[in-house]
Amino acid sequence: MEPRFPGLDEEIINLGEFRRVGSLDKDAQQIRLLCRENSAMHKKAARFMSAAAGLDEDSRRTASACFDKNKALNFARRMSAREFKPAHEKAGTLSKRFLSGITPDGLVTHYDTVALQCKRITALEDEYGVCAPLIISELAHSAVCAGYDCTLCCCPLLPGKAEHLIIPELSFCVTTANSFHMPPFAPERCIHASRFLDTAALRAHRNRLAFNLKAQNDLLKEAVKILSAAKSVHDMIEEYYKAVMDFEGVSLKCEQLTAELLGRAKH
Repeated sequence: MEPRFPGLDEEIINLGEFRRVGSLDKDAQQIRLLCRENSAMHKKAARFMSAAAGLDEDSRRTASACFDKNKALNFARRMSAREFKPAHEKAGTLSKRFLSGITPDGLVTHYDTVALQCKRITALEDEYGVCAPLIISELAHSAVCAGYDCTLCCCPLLPGKAEHLIIPELSFCVTTANSFHMPPFAPERCIHASRFLDTAALRAHRNRLAFNLKAQNDLLKEAVKILSAAKSVHDMIEEYYKAVMDFEGVSLKCEQLTAELLGRAKH
């Protein structure tokens, strides 16, 4: 990441200057080996996650043939009219974030963020991810038009797929619930995707959808194992660098920057 306006709004801080020059030379071969191993592991994990994303997309396409899009949009618009009374002259802002991720510790969703900001939570139970993204995206658009600042949380595998909507001013959240997203709290309201689906037609695809779901779960579990192994290698690399860092100098630099920032804040 490069600063857009160096010296004005942003600055580069080089922590490498606090590393003792030449101190890594004796371990250079091992460090290079570990770095290459770590990079290869991350690439392998990415391939597993890409395969899982492909299965997710296939399930969505399969289920979409049984999806009543207009019914879902009409539902979202009725909900918007009820929940988002015009509150400001200006339109709100829409920020995009990730609430969940595939990590060395497993599939993590930060529901604590939701609990801290929202008391009213609606869950959209959508196993195949065909209804919830459309409804949540429509709700986000309506809320922003009504003047509310919103946070739209997207899928880490498919960043174009909306999964959660947080509106702090209204203490309101709409979250997706399925095999990969299991909120630890009881929602105020639960909406089942089945009301927007032709369930009889969907049953004709149940074997394919079940296969996709199991395979996707297995692929993500394997990706997590690889990421966990990569984290162990990363920790080994980190030990080499920790041993040659001047942490006292880093602390002094931190104090200097803090003083500069506080000084600017006063002007």
